[in-house]
Amino acid sequence: MDTRYELKDVDRILNIEGFFGGDQQWFEDVLHSNYLTKKGCSVIAITNFLIYIANTKKEYAKLVPENFIDSPITKTDYIKFADKLSTFVKPKIYGVPFLFPMNSGIRKYAKKNGMSLVTQNYNFTWKIRNIVTYIIGAIANGYPVLMLTLNHKNPDVKFHWVTITAIYYDDSWKIECSNWGTKRVYDLEKWFKEKSLYKGLIYYQ
Repeated sequence: MDTRYELKDVDRILNIEGFFGGDQQWFEDVLHSNYLTKKGCSVIAITNFLIYIANTKKEYAKLVPENFIDSPITKTDYIKFADKLSTFVKPKIYGVPFLFPMNSGIRKYAKKNGMSLVTQNYNFTWKIRNIVTYIIGAIANGYPVLMLTLNHKNPDVKFHWVTITAIYYDDSWKIECSNWGTKRVYDLEKWFKEKSLYKGLIYYQ
């Protein structure tokens, strides 16, 4: 069994003016939206997801603007697209604290664009080996995984969505994620073991 799985060309595809994926701070910087800067992590996560699959699987290309395909993406264009997605995902005052509203919103967005996205739910017993298998299955087939965490000891993921782009084993299972426009590494086993009111993993096909 391989010990590292990474999305192909992810560094190039999610390169937004030198950043790795999006940063919700851009809502404030570009659109002057303080609300989405504070509540829009879910929107950034799904924006990263759609940009990646649209650039690697031609059947998803219509889910992003035409100039996002095989071309550099500016922060301004990125955050305008994310703002459009926010009208479907609809973060509330508490953000998007469960998988269901994300699933519902992104399916509506896909349908409006003449497509159907199927939720790939995590349907296994909540054990680390099953979680690893689920993430590997997505990454190996070219799909980022969205990870949601509510209260948690790690402030980097507390009440937050991130986009998983790689998983590997180095003494324990680690994940590489796009978070606040940078590539960050988290110990998946610590994330699993530490308590939280809610944790979720999801991707779409």
